[in-house]
Amino acid sequence: MKQGIKKTFRTVLCALCCALMCFSAVACNSNVFRFDEEELDKVMNEVLNTVDFTADESYAGTLRIVTNQEPDQITIMNALLGGFKKKYPSITVDYKNYPSAGYKDTLTNMNSACTLNGKYDTFPDVFWASNTDVTEYQSLDMLMPVDYFDGRDESFDFADLVKIMVDDCKVGEHVYLMPRDSDRMVMYYNKDFLAKAGVSEEELHPDRALTKSEFLALMEKCKNVKNDDGKDVSALDAFWNWESLLWPLLHAYGGAVVKEENGVTTSALNSPETLETYKFIKELNNKGYMTEGGTGNYWRFKNKLSVFLFGVRATLTDLAANVSNIGVVPMPNLHDDESRYFVGTGCSGYAMYRHAANPTAAWLFQKYVASEEGQNAISATGNNIPVLKKLFDDENAVWRNVTVNGDASFNHDAYIYEYDTASLTAQTGYRELIKPITAIKEVSKAFEDSIKYVLQNTTSSDYLDEKNGIPKFLRSYHRDINNAIKIASGN
Repeated sequence: MKQGIKKTFRTVLCALCCALMCFSAVACNSNVFRFDEEELDKVMNEVLNTVDFTADESYAGTLRIVTNQEPDQITIMNALLGGFKKKYPSITVDYKNYPSAGYKDTLTNMNSACTLNGKYDTFPDVFWASNTDVTEYQSLDMLMPVDYFDGRDESFDFADLVKIMVDDCKVGEHVYLMPRDSDRMVMYYNKDFLAKAGVSEEELHPDRALTKSEFLALMEKCKNVKNDDGKDVSALDAFWNWESLLWPLLHAYGGAVVKEENGVTTSALNSPETLETYKFIKELNNKGYMTEGGTGNYWRFKNKLSVFLFGVRATLTDLAANVSNIGVVPMPNLHDDESRYFVGTGCSGYAMYRHAANPTAAWLFQKYVASEEGQNAISATGNNIPVLKKLFDDENAVWRNVTVNGDASFNHDAYIYEYDTASLTAQTGYRELIKPITAIKEVSKAFEDSIKYVLQNTTSSDYLDEKNGIPKFLRSYHRDINNAIKIASGN
């Protein structure tokens, strides 16, 4: 019995030591792949040698795909698979969707089980992922660096895609996600409520971004609207603790999440510019223009409880299904200086599992997602701005001609207003400064939670209270960011 206990203890101890060694390697390695670049090249060459890069429409195989259960995800995947199955009739596709709540945990737990038993064929070959999830998935050795496939396959080139979206899918120097779209923030509105407020659509200036003063005047006009049931309707539904919305505004005001000095990254949340940004958002709440930050799933707008919504194209069909008389204009400029106009931009897409059992079929699907045929299939759903450059710029492309609830004049141009000059992603903003990159998840969480706290847990006046020159509500998040960086560094 004692020998058995000792043996078990040694086994557990060895496992812990191995885990710590892996963590240390991950924390110190710039590509976070458990390998240095030379080892990564070797591992990937072994993988690529198993892939049939000559595979065509006659290829026979199996492919397993997983997404979450959001309506837009299922709609898009069904559209993709409709075309993919016709093109590759001999590939058997097993598509499943997992509950959205806990989707990421489900995948990471599955990966842990596969790693523990050394059997990877139960994990999907391809799975949907957000750009914000890439670093965490990749640090767990779940993602295949698909830029290596690009290097071997003459029929595909990432240069054909919108560069800022490809960059948004990178961790270090490698691309770990096939971008599906070129999404960015816009402002939706309920036309019926706009009429109730006595505001014409022309006042929204659909061909340009509203100035800050125009936006605030609009909020004032729309803050007392009531729906047909006599319930109060807020002027704005906005999920502020979302990086794609919060980060561009913080950047516009000159704020930062982190700063780098002498090669060391530390928190910059305690800067005066950050406080000015948070003051502006808090005042929208104080003046009764919005609730305490939104619910994150556009609940108020979809339930006809807000006039306006800061949202994205990827959920258009879901929004339009709930608000029949819907319109859209470019994201307003929320800074006094018109030259400080930045719009949150990002993408989601499909990752290939690092240990994919069917890499050839998985790569064929990845290529199909970014192909003209695949991009048009997604665009026909109404939920997509193409990531393929030739379609992005084409006036006759499918996405520009989608009819929304019978409205053939729907303002599709709002989604690409000043795309080349005003687009800002978290990846090409503050995340690139975070070292080591394994701290990104916790830093992002602290950043998002900081604005959530000031909106939901402070009064209209006490959020301004300071201690040692730093607003009280920011102190803990400032500390959390520094601690996350220290822990990831092994300090």
